[in-house]
Amino acid sequence: NHLRPYNLRRFSEAIIQKGSPYTEVVGFIDGTLNAVCRPGENQGSLYSGHVRQHELKYQAVVTPDGITVSLCGPFAGAIHDMNMLDSSDIVGELDEILDCEDIGGKFYALYGDPAYRPSSCLIRPFLTGLALTDNQRTTNEMMSSVRECMEWEFGHVATLFAFVRYRPGQKVFLSRVGMFYVVSILLKNIHTCVNNGNQTSVYFGLSPPTLQQYIDSITNV
Repeated sequence: NHLRPYNLRRFSEAIIQKGSPYTEVVGFIDGTLNAVCRPGENQGSLYSGHVRQHELKYQAVVTPDGITVSLCGPFAGAIHDMNMLDSSDIVGELDEILDCEDIGGKFYALYGDPAYRPSSCLIRPFLTGLALTDNQRTTNEMMSSVRECMEWEFGHVATLFAFVRYRPGQKVFLSRVGMFYVVSILLKNIHTCVNNGNQTSVYFGLSPPTLQQYIDSITNV
């Protein structure tokens, strides 16, 4: 498993080095939207009022070595991030994987955006609607900068495989649109391993796994 204790320690140290005040954060969780052609049926569930187009949504977890370690989806574009998190059932799995206290480590966590409900394995920004202290505002600003790597990873996929962002080609009921994106994430990870890194891994100063290590991590689960 890529989220084994040795890597979790490396990831937390790398994120701290970039200014994170949290010593337990080992990665980031976020959602991304992919535009699709207007379907002939079930249009309402795919329509995202936020961006006013039909979309599929995915939830990803990224570690600072440039690897997307989890991808859940596709979900209907209208779904809220919190509902997507609940539907993915990932929190229970993370509670088990990120708990290293029984071996003298920490209970690690992911950092997400304000849409997520905080839990033992998930930290979110301090809500800006509240009266924040200077320290809380500074923490939000620092973590906003650090978690930008999520956008880099989504952008990396689009750069390598432009078809997944080509809306006319994304026909939900005529092709396996969701599978296209899942495979693109897998190939992005392989590309990162083969090329010894990407923008995220360089930013955090971490090398990704070798190709063999990565293949082993996703086959020996």
